[in-house]
Amino acid sequence: MDRIAARAWVGRALFLAWFILLLLPSATVFFMGDADSRLAIAVSAGCFAILWLAAGTRWFFILTYPLAFLSVLIVAADLLRGVDLVELAMLAGQVDAREAHYALSPYFVPIGVAALVLATCAAIGFRVPYAMPRRRARVVALIGLFGAAAVMAIATPSVMLRAWPLNAVSTQIAMAIGRSDFIAMALPWAPVSPRVSGATWSATRAAGGARRETYVVVVGEAVRADRLAACGGQSFLALHQPVIVYCDVMSGASRTNISVPLLVSRDMPGAPVRVSTDATVLRAFEETGFRTYWISEQDQALAWADADVIRYTRPRSTIRRDLLPLVRSALADAAPKKALVLHTYDAHFPYCERFDAREAPAPVDCGRIGAIPADGRRREWIAAYDDAVAEALAFLDGVIDQLRASGEEAFLVYTPDHAENLLDDPRGLYFHALSMPTRFDTRVPMIFWASESWRKDHPREIQALEAHRNVPAMHADLVPTLLGAADIRYAEPRKDVVDLTRAAPGARTRWVEPRLGVAVDGDRLQ
Repeated sequence: MDRIAARAWVGRALFLAWFILLLLPSATVFFMGDADSRLAIAVSAGCFAILWLAAGTRWFFILTYPLAFLSVLIVAADLLRGVDLVELAMLAGQVDAREAHYALSPYFVPIGVAALVLATCAAIGFRVPYAMPRRRARVVALIGLFGAAAVMAIATPSVMLRAWPLNAVSTQIAMAIGRSDFIAMALPWAPVSPRVSGATWSATRAAGGARRETYVVVVGEAVRADRLAACGGQSFLALHQPVIVYCDVMSGASRTNISVPLLVSRDMPGAPVRVSTDATVLRAFEETGFRTYWISEQDQALAWADADVIRYTRPRSTIRRDLLPLVRSALADAAPKKALVLHTYDAHFPYCERFDAREAPAPVDCGRIGAIPADGRRREWIAAYDDAVAEALAFLDGVIDQLRASGEEAFLVYTPDHAENLLDDPRGLYFHALSMPTRFDTRVPMIFWASESWRKDHPREIQALEAHRNVPAMHADLVPTLLGAADIRYAEPRKDVVDLTRAAPGARTRWVEPRLGVAVDGDRLQ
């Protein structure tokens, strides 16, 4: 084989590898396992084929270099951390730059190496000679591909919109023109609210008295059950209130943007979309005469709340200073019946930014522990984490104090969205949102508190909550338990969820969602 022929074979092999690399996101991250997903791969291949036929092989490498680099980043982020880079790009204005730095810092060198390797491949591809089809054949092929694209766009527009890289482009266009229905077809994510305003929970409630009452859900962040005193953890990680603590609760996911929408919905893990078109649990309260609040330190795009009053604030100091004033204002509302969802940022990394070191129970030098945990600093890292959890519990104490001071009949339930990895075993895993959840980042607590007047009016329910505190529960039990505590009946399509104020769960699988459209048995996670 002479030198020219050898270069031609190298060029063909490089071109084939490059083309496959461009298709990887379609075959992995964006592949939902249905027939439409297979068609979407074909559409992706057609898009790149059109660019190749129009630009020629040499310029094809140069023009598609950014997409090849994005393909590597998208697939690597999904496999290594379970992160959807396209979604993050759409939410760029709402992502904390410091936290992005913390999350990306371990990967700066590999990202640079990937960029350099791909640039080298593109340069080689540009210099290697190729035999392109004749001009007439290229024109015929282009006409055929454009014709097929037109047929696909008319027959199955959702497939066209789901195909990489058209999904990213079409989503940006849909956001610009305000067509959220296009976004719902293009991606299973929700850069704008997909919730249908007319969605109903068919909720009913027996007519109550004139009493004032409040129901509160506090959705925490990254709190492990085994760190709490009630679950065998640190003695200082305990509430100063009479509470019922469940230690064996399975979160719906180890990622906030999947877990929180599941937690306040009638969906089970494994749904093909991140945020349902259905309303949240607050709709059931609204349908039975409650005024509803959603107060959050986290971004609206995480769950797309549908409350009467929605308030967002960015974390600035501590939860108590940021959120308690907003809670106090909501409780002062003249409405006799209120339901609140509070979504906090409590124990999310970087942990040292979640508490006031002067008030922290575990002394730690935050200036020494660094951005990424390591075995040699594990004790300091866990101390910082425990201090963040302590701040979360102090906030919860503050909310309960306000509920007690209001004199209203009140019921509260707290659970975090997921737990956290803390270098627990030889794998050296840390933080959360990995490609596969673990037994460490999916075991969370669920804490119940009720006012004396609620306990007096609901003796059987409080006894049941006490009796069931050691059962294997899951996040999906929160909605039926909350509404059961409020004596609200509603349409519940799920079969394996339990109202813990009335019954204990039987044999069932506690599902966890590692990625959209997939559910795994949480009790089998390692």
